[in-house]
Amino acid sequence: MSYEQSLTEPRDRCGTITPVIHQQPIDDSDEPDDLRPAPYLEEASGYGVPGGNFEYAPVGPARPGGWTFIDVALLLIIALPAQLVAVALCMGSLHVYEWLTGVESTFPASLADAPMVVAVQIVWWTLLIAFIYGVVTIRHGLPFLPAIGLRSVNRPPGAYLLGGILLAVSVAVMGYLLPEAPGRMPIQDLIDDRESLLVLAFYGVLFAPVVEEIVFRGFLYAAIERAKGPLLAVLVTSIVFSLPHAWQYGWRWQNVLLVTYVGVVFGIARARTGSIVPSTLLHVGYNATLFAGLFAAGDKLFAP
Repeated sequence: MSYEQSLTEPRDRCGTITPVIHQQPIDDSDEPDDLRPAPYLEEASGYGVPGGNFEYAPVGPARPGGWTFIDVALLLIIALPAQLVAVALCMGSLHVYEWLTGVESTFPASLADAPMVVAVQIVWWTLLIAFIYGVVTIRHGLPFLPAIGLRSVNRPPGAYLLGGILLAVSVAVMGYLLPEAPGRMPIQDLIDDRESLLVLAFYGVLFAPVVEEIVFRGFLYAAIERAKGPLLAVLVTSIVFSLPHAWQYGWRWQNVLLVTYVGVVFGIARARTGSIVPSTLLHVGYNATLFAGLFAAGDKLFAP
């Protein structure tokens, strides 16, 4: 519905003809929704002529995010250089601090230590999120949070946190049924003591779920879902999600399979709700349960 404007010519007290705009609805239902003018005309402040300036408002639902596989490919291309930059920034900052202060830092300077690994991961994910933010807001001109899928849901957060706990329990049961792989996993070598476990738990519960869900179920999922549908989006994002975690488990097929299963659950939550909030809360509950189990294992967990 738009409005046809006609003019009459009433005279004011000074005899001056003043145009008056009358709005008469006409039927133009064949006109595309996003080209129809808003069903109102607003007066522009400072002009002094009523209706002299018109403002058109968007009609219909907001358009989904517009990034494509090209943007996803660019993200994958910069992922490795961003990792190298993150390592250089963390290691370099440590050496610059020591050079400026003349004091040897007590912060672990080795990538074999949990604090440095966590620091590098935080910087790396931050660089990737910054790239995604630029693609969404600058390249495609979209509001970041709604476009990436950060929308409120009806169920209380506790329901999804509980779901993450139950998911962790199901993974433990499945892991018990699968053949056991010999030897230690790389992730175990990072856990030297309770302090390193605390650092990893902080990262795994408070930081990793948020950034990983933005990347996998926000950015990547949306591009695939728009092009190929939700089913393929869930499957592909689950497989890609398992790859960064595979090295932690020494590329054991049992663990990669379990992480892929976890990714499928997160993806289904994203597909059913249209939001990354449920998958993020599931992720938090899942990781928190895993780390609770590691703390419960006690000293026998720590690397010799």
